[in-house]
Amino acid sequence: MKTRDVPHTETLFDGDEPEDTLPCAVCRRPVKSATAKHWIRIINGGGEILHPSEFGKVEVDPMGDLGEWPVGPDCRRKFELQGWTFKADHDGWK
Repeated sequence: MKTRDVPHTETLFDGDEPEDTLPCAVCRRPVKSATAKHWIRIINGGGEILHPSEFGKVEVDPMGDLGEWPVGPDCRRKFELQGWTFKADHDGWK
């Protein structure tokens, strides 16, 4: 199974989230859920990202599958997540 650790930042955003947003999976800054361009699938209780090429090919423990979360453009670039994100064809969180 192709995975990598979820990157973490030293400083996490700790403010109010507007109603139509979800937290970035890395830094927790609000990302508009309806227009989020890049998403990751977090597995193993929140510790790892499942590579998009593995979707549907591997069985993930349902207890540790946290689903899809948006990644802000700055975190995507800073932590080199370009090959690990996918573009969602839905509005909001799964």
